[in-house]
Amino acid sequence: MTPTLDSRTTALLLIDPQNWTLGMPIQPHSRHELVQRAVALTKALRSAGGTIILTRAAFSDGYADMIRTPVDVELRVPDDGIPAALLAFDDAIETAGYDVAITKRQWSAFYGTELDLQLRRRNINTVVIGG
Repeated sequence: MTPTLDSRTTALLLIDPQNWTLGMPIQPHSRHELVQRAVALTKALRSAGGTIILTRAAFSDGYADMIRTPVDVELRVPDDGIPAALLAFDDAIETAGYDVAITKRQWSAFYGTELDLQLRRRNINTVVIGG
């Protein structure tokens, strides 16, 4: 039996589709492929009445608000801050549209963010994750 999704209670969660993170070496797909797939999923779920949520990594000056938790790979950030153009979402993803943008200050989109609150307020019970 193939499971079906109720689009009204489904959210597409795209993790950090920012110029900064998409500019890092990513595998197994290229930036172009990842963005194309994210836009296609966004358009499909949006047309079906679903919710689109993007996360972004961003920090205050001096990284004072950066949560520092033990992780396998430490988040490396430039000493003088991340330029605004790099913190922006990829243009194609921005143009496709979204309902909510969650700012995170560590690797996780779930820990220390309002993501759970936004999902509950929108009665989301299924989350499709990409990014």
